[in-house]
Amino acid sequence: MNWLNKLERKFGRFGIPNLMLYITSTILVFYLVEAFGGVPIHRWMYFNRELILQGQVWRLVTFLFVDYSGGPLTMALMLYFYYWIGCRLEYAWGNFQFTLYYLLGTIGAVLGGFIVGFTSSTYLHLSLFLAYATLFPNEEILFMMIIPIKVKYLGYLDWVIFAAAILFQPFTGKVAAVLALGEDGAILGYAVLSAVLDEGNLDNIAVAPDARRQGVGEALLRTLTGFGREHLSCLMLEVRASNTPAIALYEKHGFQAVGRRKNYYDAPKEDAVLMTLTF
Repeated sequence: MNWLNKLERKFGRFGIPNLMLYITSTILVFYLVEAFGGVPIHRWMYFNRELILQGQVWRLVTFLFVDYSGGPLTMALMLYFYYWIGCRLEYAWGNFQFTLYYLLGTIGAVLGGFIVGFTSSTYLHLSLFLAYATLFPNEEILFMMIIPIKVKYLGYLDWVIFAAAILFQPFTGKVAAVLALGEDGAILGYAVLSAVLDEGNLDNIAVAPDARRQGVGEALLRTLTGFGREHLSCLMLEVRASNTPAIALYEKHGFQAVGRRKNYYDAPKEDAVLMTLTF
C-alpha cells in the first residue's frame, strides 16, 4: 500500500525489531511473579477506566501483559505461539509495519476499554493469528504437536471464536472482538444477525474474495444457526434468486424457501427468495 510505504519512509526508525519477543517475555515475567511469587500483580496492571481517569495511566500499556491463564505448560505453549506468529508477520511485513499493526490494535483495544470500562489484549493477540492465516493459508503446523493441519483451517476456528464472542458475550466482549477484527488484512468474513423477541433475521454474510470456497461462509452460518437454536424460534433471510450456491448452502443447513419478493434487489434488479429455518 502506498500510504504504508510513505509512513515507513518517514517513520521507519520507530519500528521495533523483535517486538513480540519483548511482549511475550514481559508477559512471562509477570506470570512467574504472580504464579510462583504469590504477588497479585495483575491488580495494578489490568485496564480499568475509572482508575486510569484517577491518574493510573500506566494501565494504558500494562494491560497488554495481563494475558495469562492456565498452568506453566499452557502458558509456555501460548507464549511460544504468540512469539512465532509475531516473528512470521514481522518477517513478511517488516518491523515497522508489524509495530504499526500492533499499535493500531492496542489503540483499538484502549478505545473499546474507554467505551465499556474494561478491555484486555486477548482479542488483539488472536487477531495476529488471523492475519497470519490470511498471509500463509497453506502452511502446515503440528496441531497438539502431533496432527499436521493447514493454518487456514485454524484461522477459520479463530474466526468462529470471534463470531461467538460477538454473538454471545456481553457488550464488553463484543467491542473488544470487533475492534480486534478491524485490523487490515485480518478479516476473512463477517455475518450480521438481528433479532426481535424470538425471531431472528440473517441480514448479511460476506466472505473476503480470496477466502471464498474454503468453508468460511459455512462456519459463519453454523455459528449463527447454533445461536438460533439456543435463543430463537426461527431464522429468516433473503437471497438473490440467481445465487444458487448460497441457496444450496442455506438448504444444507435446514432453511426452506417460503416465498419471493419481486424486484427486491437493485444493480441489477432481481427477485429475492425468502427462506426460513424453524427451531
